Amino acid sequence: MYARYLYQMRHTHPHRLPVPRTSPRYRPTALLRGARITATTLWHCGIRAPYRADFRRMATAALRHGQVEGMLWAAIAGHHLITYAQEALADRTEKTFYADTMPEPTPSLPQ
Repeated sequence: MYARYLYQMRHTHPHRLPVPRTSPRYRPTALLRGARITATTLWHCGIRAPYRADFRRMATAALRHGQVEGMLWAAIAGHHLITYAQEALADRTEKTFYADTMPEPTPSLPQ
């Protein structure tokens, strides 16, 4: 999954429209918030997560190309998808109600 995000950072992010640099982006509160988000993301994905080696490979490659924003986006989105999939496999997720009838849960895979 992180390989896909890295591909996207390299090939699609450079073609995005530039965001104008505005003064609210550089206020101390915004900078503090960004630092807190970055630190939390690095802690959860780069140190605590069982997939930290994959994250570190993606983050290193992204940072080498100056893609800090893309690296954070991929880390947060990837963490969400990975933890949701783990919770779904453990049957700990909230049920979705898109279908009229709910299928029977499948037995979990042996660990």
